[in-house]
Amino acid sequence: MIQSGDLVIYAPGYKKEFGKVKRLSEDGRHAFVWYHTGDTAASTRLEHLIRIQSETVDYWRSEVENAYAIEEIMKKGER
Repeated sequence: MIQSGDLVIYAPGYKKEFGKVKRLSEDGRHAFVWYHTGDTAASTRLEHLIRIQSETVDYWRSEVENAYAIEEIMKKGER
């Protein structure tokens, strides 16, 4: 089950992006996810998210479109 603070891969079928979950929606069907270095978190359907462990981030680095932002995204929510 996906929770706040989880690292995820957004994989709707046509691309992959690395993200970190800020929070879940009230209805529990969406997560607000940071995908870039800014403060905006995008509402994303849970069925498009793959939960990953921090140990596998390097594996995904070459697969995601937003690899340039991985380090900043990982720091989100820790400030």
